[in-house]
Amino acid sequence: SADHALYIGDTSSLEQLDLQTSTSLIISTNGDSSIVLDANLISLTNTETQTELRQTLGEQTKVIALLPKSKYSILQQDGPYLILQNAQNELLIIDFNSNEPILFKQSVKFFDYLANSHLLLWSDGNEINIYNPINHQTEFITRQGSIITQLKFSPDGNNIFIASENKLLVIDHYKNGAERYTATLLETDQLQNFWLTVDGKTAYIDGTINEKVGLYLLLLR
Repeated sequence: SADHALYIGDTSSLEQLDLQTSTSLIISTNGDSSIVLDANLISLTNTETQTELRQTLGEQTKVIALLPKSKYSILQQDGPYLILQNAQNELLIIDFNSNEPILFKQSVKFFDYLANSHLLLWSDGNEINIYNPINHQTEFITRQGSIITQLKFSPDGNNIFIASENKLLVIDHYKNGAERYTATLLETDQLQNFWLTVDGKTAYIDGTINEKVGLYLLLLR
């Protein structure tokens, strides 16, 4: 609180209470185009020519970034970083503390974000890269011969799991060149989806194996 104002927020609204006048101002979010962050409402507003990313504190609003006009969704917030995606499947990382707030803007098909390390894992369907918003570096990981259908970090960030239509692979994150291993964990008739448990020890696979459709469990370690 500051200047006799108290802010109460959740994921759907932000309420400003004036402790001197006993009045309140309620600001509601707008679905996936706004988010309450600390005592601020972060929102996306279209003008005639562009989309403005705005920060509202009480009755004061400022523009954080000017974006190409599109429909944007707020996907994730991590400290000063905000991850957005627009209707063209472009992924953006915005830094609230930077004079040049748009750190990353790339067309992607699949991505995963490791919040404790601030790393963005992304793919265009063939190549896999990792972007680090702290040092603004992009690391090339690999290029696959088959089309990538999904990818995930392991919870500790040491490994990257890659799915194609009929195969689940794991690749080492931190080693380079010939030292970076790739292993096939499972071959299927068809792989629809997969999930990792929070401890990274088990994968669940939705797919077809030996012509049997089902949900399968794979022990990783």
